[in-house]
Amino acid sequence: VFTETHSDWIRGMLARMDHAYERSDLRRDIRDVLPMRPSEYWLRQCYIGSSIFSRAEIAAREQIGVGKMMIGMDFPHSEGAWRRGTLAYLQATFGAVGVPETDARLMLAENAALVYGFDLAALGQISGRSGLELDEVLTAPAVQPAWRGDLNRPLIPA
Repeated sequence: VFTETHSDWIRGMLARMDHAYERSDLRRDIRDVLPMRPSEYWLRQCYIGSSIFSRAEIAAREQIGVGKMMIGMDFPHSEGAWRRGTLAYLQATFGAVGVPETDARLMLAENAALVYGFDLAALGQISGRSGLELDEVLTAPAVQPAWRGDLNRPLIPA
């Protein structure tokens, strides 16, 4: 799991590594040690625990790998989602992009539960008492906030 980082680098870096693996002048015996392309290793065993997502990263979730993305609130760092209010941040990203419920559930909880072995039923009891409602989270704000920082961070080109 890559943490304390953004997820926008993944598409381009995997493309570059796959190119080096398949088409560059690297020695071909690398395949004796690494029989799969770097992107195949990524799909098999890697995940990203982004500090926070920009809208562009959420919009590119299919290309990055929605089943690989886990959100972090980055508390107590100043760029963390908690600073403006977690609900406001989630609405300004997930809600504004129009993320469907199935994708949101993966990125907000289910991917982390799978990777770390969390008991979703037990956590559901806690979040049911104090958590946010998913339909509210996935509602776009009436006016998109003009916060400085990572919300509008562009993707690194693939």
